Amino acid sequence: MNDRDNDGADAIPDFEREGLTAILPAYNEEANIFRAVELVRSALETVTSNYEIIVVDDGSVDKTRAIAGSLEKEDPRVRVIHHERNRGYGAALRSGFAAASKGFCFHTDSDCQFDLSEMREMALAAVDADVVAGYRIHRRDLPHRRLSAAAYNQLLRRVFGLRLRDADCAYKIYRTALVKDIKLSSDSILISAEMLIKISNAGGRIKEFGVNHHPREKGKQAGNSLRTLAHAPKEPIRLWPELDGRGSGRRASRP
Repeated sequence: MNDRDNDGADAIPDFEREGLTAILPAYNEEANIFRAVELVRSALETVTSNYEIIVVDDGSVDKTRAIAGSLEKEDPRVRVIHHERNRGYGAALRSGFAAASKGFCFHTDSDCQFDLSEMREMALAAVDADVVAGYRIHRRDLPHRRLSAAAYNQLLRRVFGLRLRDADCAYKIYRTALVKDIKLSSDSILISAEMLIKISNAGGRIKEFGVNHHPREKGKQAGNSLRTLAHAPKEPIRLWPELDGRGSGRRASRP
């Protein structure tokens, strides 16, 4: 537990008034989930005292569920949602969005690869935007994963007009009312692109924000299998009728 007593003196007024929900999807992250929650909690306290943390255990078969449950018992601001089976990254995020009770929501992964000390600066950028979409300044992944990600982002740009540097970066802040108003269907990593395309089509204000990314130190990356990477480029095509294949063509702004 973080012993710092945050009385809201350094809070960002919009976030203190409306609150901030942090969503952490987790699948077999027993080696990381305790530290992930601690890091998120410390980062949130630089923004507001009015926050909650939602861990979505997506059918883990290791000790993730038990560890997350112990954190929930220790801190009433931590809530845990359990999927009885692994339903996919998109399904985990959708469960988190549905449960969010604060005016803003933030999501990141539970693998501790992002520098959460950047949260306050990112939150300031979110005050006059509907979405602040992080992009990895230097992506610390294996070469084949970086190559796949580059192709994926090019596909989103050409097919849907989504001109973002890093659509699937797991470091974003949304206005919760907007998230709840958009119907999402993806169960996979496509969830981020689906959300951004639909927000862009609706005229939403999207800002990009550069974030630092670190190599994974513990656990195994669930989205790193060749099967997952090979399937990813096919999913935007599946959603073509729903997203109309045009996108907005607007470039995201940068703070």
